Amino acid sequence: MNRTADEQFLHRVETFLTRTGIAASRFGEMAANDRAFIADLRGTEREFRRSTLEKVEKFMDGFEAGVAHAGRRPSQAASDIRRSAAGS
Repeated sequence: MNRTADEQFLHRVETFLTRTGIAASRFGEMAANDRAFIADLRGTEREFRRSTLEKVEKFMDGFEAGVAHAGRRPSQAASDIRRSAAGS
């Protein structure tokens, strides 16, 4: 990916994190099975496979679609995720 595409992807992820309130490490674990995903993405020192980025995009799209279908705000769904993680 060129730098502009990397920046656009990072912006989308950062916006998603802000809107949902999901912690970066939790997001990385859920979306890419990698708790360091966001830290690595922010650092831009690591190249990611297209398949990984597509997996993350699919996760965000699915999360937002599920939230919209349930008629909830993203932050409410994220609270449920945090409670669920605390219980495990």
